[in-house]
Amino acid sequence: MIQIPPELRQDCTAEILALLGQNPLSESDPIRLFHVARCNKLLHLLPINDPALRPIRADLLRAQIATAQMNRRAIDLACETSHALAALGVRHLVLKGPFQQIRLHGTGHLRPSGDVDLYVSPRQRKAAAEAILAAGFAVVEPEKARWWLAFMGEQHFRRAKDGAMIDLHHRLHQFGLPGWRHAEAILDRAEPVMPEVIPVAGDADGCLLLAISIAKSLLAKEPCGWAVRDLAIWLGKLSAEDLARLWHIAKEAGQRRVLELSLRLVDAVTAASPRVETGSGLRGLNASDLRDLVYQPWRLSPETSPRRRQLLTSLGRGRPGSVMAQAVLSGLSPFVLGWQTEGARTLFRRARDR
Repeated sequence: MIQIPPELRQDCTAEILALLGQNPLSESDPIRLFHVARCNKLLHLLPINDPALRPIRADLLRAQIATAQMNRRAIDLACETSHALAALGVRHLVLKGPFQQIRLHGTGHLRPSGDVDLYVSPRQRKAAAEAILAAGFAVVEPEKARWWLAFMGEQHFRRAKDGAMIDLHHRLHQFGLPGWRHAEAILDRAEPVMPEVIPVAGDADGCLLLAISIAKSLLAKEPCGWAVRDLAIWLGKLSAEDLARLWHIAKEAGQRRVLELSLRLVDAVTAASPRVETGSGLRGLNASDLRDLVYQPWRLSPETSPRRRQLLTSLGRGRPGSVMAQAVLSGLSPFVLGWQTEGARTLFRRARDR
């Protein structure tokens, strides 16, 4: 869960509108504007030489330098790991991070990326993990590894010598949301990013992955301005044929309602005419609520903010098996996670040995 700085405890609508280019920067508080942009991973939208941003100019410069350094390491690590997996015949996809930024924006230094996210098919997960371990990595929190694999569909690795981090995913959907059917097909649709031949998601899959990132943020009640903006930009680049393909893939993957939800948020933030009637799980929310849901979700009351169960049942409508499976997993998750800790096992052994 993201830590909300004290500067954002009050309403930041003026700063959000300035960030969206709908209000002059001079009409916002620069400190609050900085934190709103940082929490939404949109610091790159703030012009460092604007006179209104003089109080945060040094902070913006430091953020730019840190992002460039961090993402250079992420690019090098992604290339290293991708080449190692390819040499072993492990089909994979580089998710998110600098390579997605390069594909969409032409630069890989807009948002900081502290690790590399990879997707492989469940059948090749062990081979991919072994290749990562052979490169000097170790499993992070090995006592919780089974929980991460079974419930989250991923495993985390860290290399001690340079602190490099890799998240290895064998599922594409977010825990607590309807599953992505036929997920491995995304590997067939992967497209390379040059000059390094690094496989990344194509246009339609990239949009759908962003939609899932948005739904994930709603579950966690975290701001997601970066994902909504990127989705709006990507959608604007799609031809009519590409857009039809996106809807087809979303339907085949069982993610059509997730896409509808994300489009509703995109339209609300960009003040566009709604492309979908309501957006699954967002009924009863006006344009201002939807904007807050994206940029400052902590401002919404518990009664207004979408709840986890509400989102799952709404987004999984027509897929009762997937909804039931996710509900069961959600119920089991805290018990399994608790059992993975040494303290829980110690208490069990003591009780058993009495």
